[in-house]
Amino acid sequence: MIAARYVSSLASVLALGLGACGGGNKAAPPSAPPGQEAPAEPPQGPGPGAQAPAGQLGDEEIAGATAVADNMLISQAEIALARAKNPDVKKFAQKLIDQHLDHKRRQAEIVQKLQIVPAESPTSHTLASEAEKTASALQAREGADFDRAFIDAQIRGHLLLLDILDNRLLPSVRSPDLKSSLQDYRSTEESHLKQAQDLQKELASAQ
Repeated sequence: MIAARYVSSLASVLALGLGACGGGNKAAPPSAPPGQEAPAEPPQGPGPGAQAPAGQLGDEEIAGATAVADNMLISQAEIALARAKNPDVKKFAQKLIDQHLDHKRRQAEIVQKLQIVPAESPTSHTLASEAEKTASALQAREGADFDRAFIDAQIRGHLLLLDILDNRLLPSVRSPDLKSSLQDYRSTEESHLKQAQDLQKELASAQ
């Protein structure tokens, strides 16, 4: 079961999607003059909201999964701002918050444009379950021990997220706008992973 704290952002994005969908009715095609057949509408390919093939996620579920990932990482970083001892760890935590808040804003715009409603999926459940375990573990740590535990958790979490992006989200995405956003998101998460790995080495050498 997904913890409420990690799906609150999904709920807000969902509301935006519903608002966008409310005004998305198509205009009826013009009627033909008397004695003539109405022109046939051009064939429509599967849009971003079309049902995904079996075994793949739909764009709605992709948007839902990344919303949960953003909330997960922001929540952990907020714990670090309150409990971390190392200034570089605090700086990294603030960067996570800033960049994931920015991604949430940009994704909300895409959801509105595509008129899709973000949805839960086994992938978003996996991310939320991992987030719950990490948050619980971090609450039991303090000082330098917390710093190491937080950075170790970021490495695990970002490796998981990159694996999900590479093997579930990017192979399934249908909308070009959402695909471009996911590619940018992956680059950001790869950068976060590298920074966490560098901090892990820094903290180990300080012991």
